[in-house]
Amino acid sequence: MRMKFFAVVFVALLICSVAFASNMGFKITINLSNAGLAQNWFSLPYHNNYANAGAIYNDIGGAATTSVSRWNATSSSFETWNGRIGTNFTVSTGEGYMATMTSPVAWVVVGSHDPGAAISVVNAGLGQNWLSVPY
Repeated sequence: MRMKFFAVVFVALLICSVAFASNMGFKITINLSNAGLAQNWFSLPYHNNYANAGAIYNDIGGAATTSVSRWNATSSSFETWNGRIGTNFTVSTGEGYMATMTSPVAWVVVGSHDPGAAISVVNAGLGQNWLSVPY
């Protein structure tokens, strides 16, 4: 009888630990277009491997990418990195990014969610905050 009780408790604990997972990993393909004046706005997972704009630029594919940009709410201006010139800005949780392309790319992004992440809203300059919620 003791063995059956142990098996039931073990299975119940296993189900509870799976049901309340604190983090979820995923992979998504983001189709980046070069049609017309295409501005490809995208979000990144809260946990990702991108330290700065250069890492995004290189991962998308430098030959197909014109630039990677973001809106800086503090200075009320765009920051752009084109692989050589501009601001190689730091990637931050909850920010929206834009890529312009010379050719279309199906970009694969991997990462995970962070249920404890907080996004700061800045009240400066023009008072515009361009936020992005990950998938």
